[in-house]
Amino acid sequence: MSSHKASTRKLYSSKWKRFSLWAQNRNIDPFSAPIHSILEFLAELFQQGSAAATIKIQHAAISNFHIGDSVSNLMSHRLCRAFLKGASLLRPPFKKPLFPWELNFVLSHLTLKPFEPSSSSDLKFLSWKTIFLVAITSARRVSELQALAIKLPYLIFHKDRVSL
Repeated sequence: MSSHKASTRKLYSSKWKRFSLWAQNRNIDPFSAPIHSILEFLAELFQQGSAAATIKIQHAAISNFHIGDSVSNLMSHRLCRAFLKGASLLRPPFKKPLFPWELNFVLSHLTLKPFEPSSSSDLKFLSWKTIFLVAITSARRVSELQALAIKLPYLIFHKDRVSL
């Protein structure tokens, strides 16, 4: 487990503790629990309303500590894969929709103070306006727009030019 980040180790330890308590209450050795017991535990989590992603993390944590089978066997076991796929299909992740906004409303406000007149506008507001207009007209991903940042490695000053 030393190959994991500290945050992952902490998360896996708490998930392992939960599984260990569950197994011990059923007189099951958590380190060598059979696949059907692990799936029973994961099914209980699902029935309690846990998200598929939470169940996948729990499965990864159990796989990390489990010594009954090799880790790769537990992670790739066909029943485990089928269960996790089913959980994802039955309870897909909820993505909160973005709030609706009106482009014309935003554009009309960019023609007012503090964005205009540009000759007397603060550099901060001109920068925001420029970034918004570039973003909305280029239809790029946020990660690509990161290239507009004014720090290394996104902005490099050369003797004869500036590279973005």
